[in-house]
Amino acid sequence: MQSILKFLLHVPQNLAFAPVFNSQASPNLHKTYFPFIESRAILGCYLQTELGHGSDVSRLETTATFIPATREFEIHSPTLTSSKWWIGALGKTATHGVVQAKLVLPGGKDIGPHLFFVQLRDLGSFLYLFTTNTLTRRYPDTHEILPGINIGDIGFVPCYYHYLVPYCHS
Repeated sequence: MQSILKFLLHVPQNLAFAPVFNSQASPNLHKTYFPFIESRAILGCYLQTELGHGSDVSRLETTATFIPATREFEIHSPTLTSSKWWIGALGKTATHGVVQAKLVLPGGKDIGPHLFFVQLRDLGSFLYLFTTNTLTRRYPDTHEILPGINIGDIGFVPCYYHYLVPYCHS
């Protein structure tokens, strides 16, 4: 039972987050963070599906606007329908995510879907100490959601184990 539980807790990481990060991250990002992903010091999720459009990335509402002065991207979900939904491991455990968002350049030019590696929760001193100060900010060791991010939990999703349904209900 323990091995099954261990596998299930890491399904989102194994099926989406780690492979997407591994294949899409820049060499520098990969070198800095993949050892932590591989050792489970970082637990991740893949944030693509939005409430308003499902998995149709051509209709993404979440934007990532480039700010040249600070060399940062402002990720913004402007509407309820742009909320990321059905994200495995996000509600309780994920510390980082690969976010799919529309890349918007200065002047409003929409470049289309792009992936962004985003820290979601604080990591405490562990990762900070072992990355030789590569993190841009340091947060207390609480596993709290970072400022500017709103994460909810849609509750338990039904799962069936040999559940019998009468023939007349089919």
